[in-house]
Amino acid sequence: MKEVMLFTPGLDSYLSDHGFSFTKHGVTRVYLDTNCRYSLNEVRILRDLYPKDYVEIIDDLDLRDIEHDDLYVPNRNLLFVSLVQGIYDADFIWLNGVSDDRVSDNNIEFYKLASDVLTKTAGKPVTVSSSLIEYEKSQCCNLYYKAMADNLPLLKNTFSCFDSNIALKTENKVYSYWASEDVFSCTKPTVAYYGCRSCTACYRKYAALTSANIYVEFLNKQLVYDYVNKIDPAQYPNRYKSAVEYARFNKLFEEDSIYAK
Repeated sequence: MKEVMLFTPGLDSYLSDHGFSFTKHGVTRVYLDTNCRYSLNEVRILRDLYPKDYVEIIDDLDLRDIEHDDLYVPNRNLLFVSLVQGIYDADFIWLNGVSDDRVSDNNIEFYKLASDVLTKTAGKPVTVSSSLIEYEKSQCCNLYYKAMADNLPLLKNTFSCFDSNIALKTENKVYSYWASEDVFSCTKPTVAYYGCRSCTACYRKYAALTSANIYVEFLNKQLVYDYVNKIDPAQYPNRYKSAVEYARFNKLFEEDSIYAK
């Protein structure tokens, strides 16, 4: 039984790899370097965070010609699962999507369709899935924190940022954790790859980390505010809660207006 996990330095990959037991057969972790704008930083961080044989990096792809201005790569996950199935003759392919992913190629419907296509083309049963798909991102962070009684790895050992122009370095920044209902305290300087703290990738990471009692100041206050207003609390209650908590930490709401929506 050959299992492959499409691995990145992002939060979802770390949670799937370290917080959720999804495999009984061993798994090959693979990073597909597309040579797109932010992949250079991701490759460098993977090599910094993990031993050489922990993640296999395939670095001879080049999708720059189809990458959009907003970093979107059409059919990205469909291309990825097709490639790793062919390269590794995989029986299981793990994508690490969460239930509140809003992209069209990282959800249950896509997993089923991709599984059917690869089963047809490979001539054997092939399953595409995610060990996180039943949970929202913030739930995964909270479950990890409760199980491990430690939140620092979620900050120190992950990286999510769309800004390819940032100077890639570990920085000793201050993060806070929630000490009581009304007070953010016990600040700790922690060395980590913090990213630009202004893009949507950084936002999704840091908003979710509030569920693991990690709060890092965000620089793009408008983005924080916009996310609170566009999330449907009925559809994604945990995502909405983390967005509100993060907005409150960033001092965008008064106490009596936090749950006004």
